[in-house]
Amino acid sequence: MKKILTILFSILFLATAAYAASCPALMKQYDEKVKSVKLDAAKAKQATDLRKQGEDLHKAGKHADSEKALKQALALIGVTVK
Repeated sequence: MKKILTILFSILFLATAAYAASCPALMKQYDEKVKSVKLDAAKAKQATDLRKQGEDLHKAGKHADSEKALKQALALIGVTVK
């Protein structure tokens, strides 16, 4: 029983760590792509706000919400993310 619980917790930890790692990658992708995109002021502000929101959510441990916000920010600057 102890062995099974250890395995389950290990899998959960690894899955969480892997999922959390996508947030910084999305932030980096946004930061690189936004430099070469021309947006109107309203879209630029909305994309910047979503990028900041994504970073804040990542720091708070809410990785699913962070990823959603970062993907929305990327979509606004014309980047399609799977």
